[in-house]
Amino acid sequence: MIEKLKSAGQSLWLGHFSRQSIRDGILNRAMADWSVSGVAFSPQAVYQGLSDTDVYDSTIFEKLSRGLYGEALVYSEIIEDVQYAADILRPVHNRTKGAEGWVVMPVSPLSTNDDRFFVSEYKHMDRLVNRPNVLFCLPVTPVRLSLIEELVSAGIKTIISNVYSVKQYHATAKAVLSGFERSLEAGAELDLSVFITINIERMESFLRQKNNAQESAELTIAMAREIYHAMRELDNAPEWERVYRAGARPPRIVWSLFRGDGSKEPDSSFCDKLIAPDTVLVLSHDVIARCSTQAVDETFMSLDNSTAEQARTNSSLVDLDGRVEADRLQREYIAWVSREWAILLENFARRSAGVLPARTLD
Repeated sequence: MIEKLKSAGQSLWLGHFSRQSIRDGILNRAMADWSVSGVAFSPQAVYQGLSDTDVYDSTIFEKLSRGLYGEALVYSEIIEDVQYAADILRPVHNRTKGAEGWVVMPVSPLSTNDDRFFVSEYKHMDRLVNRPNVLFCLPVTPVRLSLIEELVSAGIKTIISNVYSVKQYHATAKAVLSGFERSLEAGAELDLSVFITINIERMESFLRQKNNAQESAELTIAMAREIYHAMRELDNAPEWERVYRAGARPPRIVWSLFRGDGSKEPDSSFCDKLIAPDTVLVLSHDVIARCSTQAVDETFMSLDNSTAEQARTNSSLVDLDGRVEADRLQREYIAWVSREWAILLENFARRSAGVLPARTLD
């Protein structure tokens, strides 16, 4: 499957990444064996590494000794890992002129509800990381569309998550376009990469509540095809031509096979159904290993929506577009990721409380 994916012009990234993954040499081997060209860190992977290993203990102690604690400590640890991974992937980023070699950094949604402060925080984070190949994650909701425009116009490299329908994709892409247009009007260069994540596992899990397993899987892939078709339409859309001529890159779709709540292993059967040019597939190391020997039924994702229409016709749930379900999924994800960050902060506090006395006694 890996060769088919590469020949299609699709990128492969490692997801659910943490410091332990770096120490185990997983990234270097994945780059050599499977041409992996990106990684995505996640709060869950970080606090799992924090709970299951001692890889963070020495740096936690050193930073506590300097008076760094709380969210500042958490960000300092994550930034250290992100920078290390970004440096490993930097040659790939340079060789492909920014098309590959990306590292995704999670950003807490807990800091503030003030949009102006939120944007300034992303800018501050970008300065702290100080790497050209790092993307900052922004989970989107209808009320956060203005944040996308602000971040893009400010030149912040962004990966936008939490999109589940064609309607949401169009709204997100429109906000990206508005950001590009503002940058162009301000005389700024448009050499900026933006990615939009479609969480396949969360979408399929929701659809399975009202459909059987086969039907929900077919409908999920049909909806992914529709979103991909919408992405392709942007290539020739008149409203995008101006920013493309000025150097802007079209937003790239990222297919994520991480449900997010850890309730089940990602489904590797989706891998061959999501092969599509100019997109990214994000998988765990274990799923990539399974998919690497998996036979592929189709070379590219079909742009023909007939299969999508047929799946919808057979389904008891029409789709997520124009309904409250897609917006509900967005709200549920924001609530979930907020809880994950709260858990991460709590785990760092507990680990800090144990590390400091132990290291002092040593």
